[in-house]
Amino acid sequence: VAGCGVYSLLPVPWRYPVSDAGSAGLDRNNRICQRKQHSKNEGRPRGSMISVIVPVYKVEKFLPFCVQSILAQTCSDWELILVDDGSPDRCGEICEQFARQDGRIRALHKENGGLADARNAGTAVAQGEYITYIDSDDWVAPQLLERLLEQAKITGADVVVCDMAKTDSEEMT
Repeated sequence: VAGCGVYSLLPVPWRYPVSDAGSAGLDRNNRICQRKQHSKNEGRPRGSMISVIVPVYKVEKFLPFCVQSILAQTCSDWELILVDDGSPDRCGEICEQFARQDGRIRALHKENGGLADARNAGTAVAQGEYITYIDSDDWVAPQLLERLLEQAKITGADVVVCDMAKTDSEEMT
């Protein structure tokens, strides 16, 4: 994984708010905040096992690396939601190109509202049983989704989290 952050896998019945004050579902003190369980009648249509949400803004140079790393996952039961947050560069076009190439990829376009708003927009249309968020200037190891899903199933945890490794390389090795 290139960049900064921690990756997590969240089961869909639990929705964690995302705010600019903290990372997905965590408050400023890294505590899980305001989790809400949806009723069974309120369920979403089930699609892929994992919904991968990638907010996109001014990352034209990095976006192909990010998407290619998701396409290379050893776990193939996922959907990718690319949320173009009103990016002024070619990001919207790139999102559409990837969506045309692979049926598991959807491109969402919206006015710029910031990272949290883009994540929330992706979460609103997610159909997977689990959700994970990946930054558009990062790339992920081929086993990321497989390992997160495996741990979620083994442990039954509400949230599965892994660390990241920082690299200066633009090569996915």
